[in-house]
Amino acid sequence: MTKRIRVRFGDVVAEGTLDERRVPRTVAALWAHLPFRDRAISSRWSGDLWRTEGDHDLGGRAWEDPAGQLEAGDIIYASYAGADGTMKCRLGVAWAPSRWMEPLWKPGSSTVIGKIDVGLAALVTASERLIYEVPPEIELTRIEE
Repeated sequence: MTKRIRVRFGDVVAEGTLDERRVPRTVAALWAHLPFRDRAISSRWSGDLWRTEGDHDLGGRAWEDPAGQLEAGDIIYASYAGADGTMKCRLGVAWAPSRWMEPLWKPGSSTVIGKIDVGLAALVTASERLIYEVPPEIELTRIEE
């Protein structure tokens, strides 16, 4: 069975497929964590993506198949040390290809866990406005087939 999720970003709804073959443990942990609501926070300086405001620990560091660069529509799980030294675990979506931003963006701190394949254009347009608008509520849910 292919695992699919729905991503609601404010008024925009998109859907994606989770990559169980490449990152089975991370996908299983996310699937068990769904559904959840949060707010989207711009991570523009870490690449063109948004992430959850709160922690969504799926079992620690982004341990499976760390990403180098991201592509538009990539669904990611990221982990990094916060300013207070504690581990932060976030979920997010890239809206454009990332660029190497050392030392701001650490390659290997993110794992691509899936891809938005329905509604990407609308999600990209809404995501690009995030740095100018109030962070919208997001919701990630399972699509049961």
